[in-house]
Amino acid sequence: MQGKLSEEHTKHVLGAWRTAPPVAELQDQLLAVLELYEHFPLDVAITGGTPEANARLARVVCGLQDQEHCLLDEEEEEGEDEEEDESDEGEEELEQSEMSDVDTGSKEMSKNVWRTENGLPVLSYPYIPNVRIWILNGPSAPYSGSPPSAGSLFDLLVVLTSELHPEDHMVSLMELRERDQPLYLVKAEADTDLVHEELKGPCKTCAWERMRERKLELQRRRKEREATGTGVSQDPDRLVGMTEIGGLLLSALPDMRKQAFCQFILDASKELRAPKNLRNNAKSTISPALDTGKVKKEEIEQISAFLSSKALTNHPARLLSILNAMEDFRLDVGVLGATGCGSSSFINALLGLKNGEEGAAPTGVTETTLEPVAYQYPEFLNVVLWDLPGMGRVGGLNSPFLQKSSEADPLTTVLRPSCDVYILLSPVRLSMDCVSLLHHILATGTQCYLVLSKADQVDEERVSEVKRWSEEVLSTLGYQLVVYAVCALQPERMDFHELTETLQLSISCHKRKAMAQHVAKLLEQEIFKKKTELCKTM
Repeated sequence: MQGKLSEEHTKHVLGAWRTAPPVAELQDQLLAVLELYEHFPLDVAITGGTPEANARLARVVCGLQDQEHCLLDEEEEEGEDEEEDESDEGEEELEQSEMSDVDTGSKEMSKNVWRTENGLPVLSYPYIPNVRIWILNGPSAPYSGSPPSAGSLFDLLVVLTSELHPEDHMVSLMELRERDQPLYLVKAEADTDLVHEELKGPCKTCAWERMRERKLELQRRRKEREATGTGVSQDPDRLVGMTEIGGLLLSALPDMRKQAFCQFILDASKELRAPKNLRNNAKSTISPALDTGKVKKEEIEQISAFLSSKALTNHPARLLSILNAMEDFRLDVGVLGATGCGSSSFINALLGLKNGEEGAAPTGVTETTLEPVAYQYPEFLNVVLWDLPGMGRVGGLNSPFLQKSSEADPLTTVLRPSCDVYILLSPVRLSMDCVSLLHHILATGTQCYLVLSKADQVDEERVSEVKRWSEEVLSTLGYQLVVYAVCALQPERMDFHELTETLQLSISCHKRKAMAQHVAKLLEQEIFKKKTELCKTM
């Protein structure tokens, strides 16, 4: 486990879990949490202005402001060509019908990714996955002019306002402070862009007095937060300019998504533990999340089944420490096979290098890989490719990795250092050594890709026959694996592209599984085991 996480992140994880009791099936619970987080969306609501102003602010938040004139010019050109091309007119009408719920203020955004959910226009954030931008047209109060469940739609509120801080925003500010939700106040380009909240009730003077009391209460709470050092994402007296908000959110959204997810797990777990007849539907966390597609029904069932342990769900800091460490976690992908099978050439093909180029793995007609060598996988942060020594080699007898080899399992010796995923290269005709090594890897629950290397030695029309025969052999032994045939020296041929595409799409899945396993072992050794030993001595 050494080196999988930095010392700083390891300390944070251990510190957050220091007081946690032993947790049964912790690895399964952590894996369920990480899989749920993979698809969990952060919801950002934009409100406070007219529909046109809100749509313009949404474009700025998404970094699309530079496309404004281009989009307008394209629409004008389409209007000029409307009579010449009836098919284009039909497509335009279809686009407009799909956006019927989006106000004319967002018409200039018609070529982007607007869609409608729960009666509200939604925009997908282009730079960070799983971030949704909602438009709540109407006054700044999150519950005004929107569906009943809209108050639970968002994790972050962006309010369009003015330098004068109109009193009509005090309702929103008070509600958000009570719910500890982050808030950004953005300066409107013109006062006409704002929608002011109408005072309701028989007595306007009383309504203004209520707003004044809310403002004084807000100022009092802000001073308390400043004194205790528990401030919010933005000083409510400071307005962010239109040119600032995009950059601020780009850097803040990843951390906000983690925090929102941890809070959701905490709230959902509390709700699931409560008896159904005692649950408050008006304050439900799960129902609005299901209605808006934030989570699915089967994911709620996962939370109920795997996250019953209070050690994980009652302390957001524990879950947050794991999510923060996930970005730093190193995934190790081992490439191995019989000596002379071309594993080093295969590594070079994965690196996008040719044999002999600078930075490439050394290759030759004799044994060249005597000890494990690590290479950074291009375009994938913290993913390392290990070129492992081949099976059956005769060189490097004094290598430290072969010390006491007579006393160790030869398969275990080959798999040093231990990796999270393996790519096993086999001769075109499967050998018993490769099948035994494959069995050993899969028995540990580790993912393994089987590759027939140097497949160019077989007539290309017979490659499919060789793959089919290999898959039938493995099926007889109880393994349902896809077999890939590659030629590392000619990666454009056969299955190399399919293999790399499958590997790259699966990296996040491999990383989640490896992270859950690593953290579970780390906590077992450093926290739970020591507590058990301490209890025995007392």
